[in-house]
Amino acid sequence: MILSSQGVQKPRRGFALVVTLSLMILLTAITVGLLALSSVTLRTSTESVAIAEARANAHLALMMALGDLQTSLGPDQAVTATSEILQNSEKSGLTGVWSSWDYDPSSSSLDYSSPKTRSATDTERVGFRRWLVSCPDPTAVTLHDFANTAWSSDTVTLADKATFGGELPTGRPIVAGRVPISTNGKAHGAYAWYVTDESVKARINVYRDPRDQPTLAQQSALLAGHRPDVSIIDPTLGFLPKDSTQETYKQAKESSPKITSLAQVELLDDHHSPNRTIRKFRNDLTPYSLGVLADVRKGGLKRDLSSIFEMNSDSGSVALPPEYLDKGLYQSTHGITGVSDPKWSVLSSYYNLFKKSPTSTPLRPIPSLPL
Repeated sequence: MILSSQGVQKPRRGFALVVTLSLMILLTAITVGLLALSSVTLRTSTESVAIAEARANAHLALMMALGDLQTSLGPDQAVTATSEILQNSEKSGLTGVWSSWDYDPSSSSLDYSSPKTRSATDTERVGFRRWLVSCPDPTAVTLHDFANTAWSSDTVTLADKATFGGELPTGRPIVAGRVPISTNGKAHGAYAWYVTDESVKARINVYRDPRDQPTLAQQSALLAGHRPDVSIIDPTLGFLPKDSTQETYKQAKESSPKITSLAQVELLDDHHSPNRTIRKFRNDLTPYSLGVLADVRKGGLKRDLSSIFEMNSDSGSVALPPEYLDKGLYQSTHGITGVSDPKWSVLSSYYNLFKKSPTSTPLRPIPSLPL
């Protein structure tokens, strides 16, 4: 008898094992993925906390700098100078603050030296105030000789070769003291700051209307400070906008609002090259130097002598106000006079001397040669 095999089904062996192994592999892959995802999330969270802490420390440094700046330079009698004026300066780029002092004409001995190095106090307000830089020891920056000694604590470099375009002007970077931050014995990073003195730098974007007629622009120019010719510093700065003609003045006024930092000034150079960088003049030039015409000797605002010297009579000669006519400079300001006391009329004549120059060629300063 012949039997048919069509009705007999063979069992499928090993199917459940294959499915089980596949599910285990899938679960393993999911587990590894979740572990990697949690690791990335944890790392990102840690970095976010560190970034938030660094930003908070930077904001604290900014507030500390502004607070010390306002406290030290708030009074009108405060004056500033850089640490480079010291003969043996060991710290570059620092800004020092002094309280101005006046002299007594009736005194037989005039002391001009001790207030330069003497620290100002609550009772003796004249003299040196502080250096505007961070330091772990807050009393150290109130000493005049602080800039004459090298840093002994941890420091942070705030301006290096890259900041100055590859070359340090003084041979040393600008550094500041590292001030640690801690709460209940737990460290939270540190901060560092310093203040650069913009008042000792030449502003590169001050322009004046070149028209000669007595327009409102010319009258406004009499109330502004002197316009420096920065091209004398280095010939490579000749690309900066000028105001010699009405057309160049118009172009300069259009480009001036676009300059918000010294690095952006290089965008005005059509033939920019790595060797022609304005960043190396970071200690000498600035696009945003502002100031107040304050009387650092007595406080308040200065008197505008330029407008007084511009007062002309009907005949064309200078007509001084009655309180300045036939009086000497020190006679008006200090109540003393002498043979050497210059008259206001002489100063006014010297101020207007350029109007009588027979040549139309602008005068350029001649740099002095070392002896």
